[in-house]
Amino acid sequence: MKHLPRLLGQLVLVLTLWVATAHTTAHRQTFHFTGKIVKMHDADIMTIRDDKQIEFLIRLKWIDCPDSGQPFYNDAKDMVTGYCLNKDLVVKCDSHDLHGRTFAEVFLPDGRSLNRELVKFGYAWHWKRYSDDKDYADLEAKARMQGRGLWQYDNPVPPWVYRRDDTVKAFNPRSTFVVSTEPKKREWVSIGTGRQSAPELSAASKTTDVFICKEGGGNLYHRISYCKELGKCEGTSGMAKTSHYNAVKLYGRRACAACY
Repeated sequence: MKHLPRLLGQLVLVLTLWVATAHTTAHRQTFHFTGKIVKMHDADIMTIRDDKQIEFLIRLKWIDCPDSGQPFYNDAKDMVTGYCLNKDLVVKCDSHDLHGRTFAEVFLPDGRSLNRELVKFGYAWHWKRYSDDKDYADLEAKARMQGRGLWQYDNPVPPWVYRRDDTVKAFNPRSTFVVSTEPKKREWVSIGTGRQSAPELSAASKTTDVFICKEGGGNLYHRISYCKELGKCEGTSGMAKTSHYNAVKLYGRRACAACY
């Protein structure tokens, strides 16, 4: 009987290890599907419905976008909406958590990674606690160097810090401290830093939305509906949405350097 406590302790240890192993296995299952966003929760959290009408609560893996109340929260959501609304997305999943969220990398119809695009344009941090991916680290470093998006701030507060303490302050470009608050009405913005690689016409071009000034309103097409260059047509002919294919072939437009 004197060995009973030791045996019970060993049994508890074995059961704990078994449960931990089972938990890890159950929560890492690689699969992929195609679907559309049916609800945006945050820029990096969304509900996507597949072609069998099954809904998945998706958390974009390896990145963290600004939380509600932080600068660029609305801009990051607008970027995701502009990229993904009514589009067929390829969702590559590899794990899920106890909150029912499935971690995934989401791919646009033209093959680009939504996760990477958000980091590239300064609307997300590379979450190094969970990822040591060099490509993501390089994208963040380049966005930081070019002052894109949230990197316009000298010392932006990461959302994982903001979630712990909502009284933290962000350092703004004018070198004054301001309390992080819900962003004001979005301004026209430029997320480019000179001409990037404009997309080639492809099979996806006929279903890829872009934005233009209406007839007589310039010779550019725009990737985002709030590009500062697109804002110039507000007082003239107004803005219209069309396909990438039509923008090039029908209207003779070329890619705007401010948003590509």
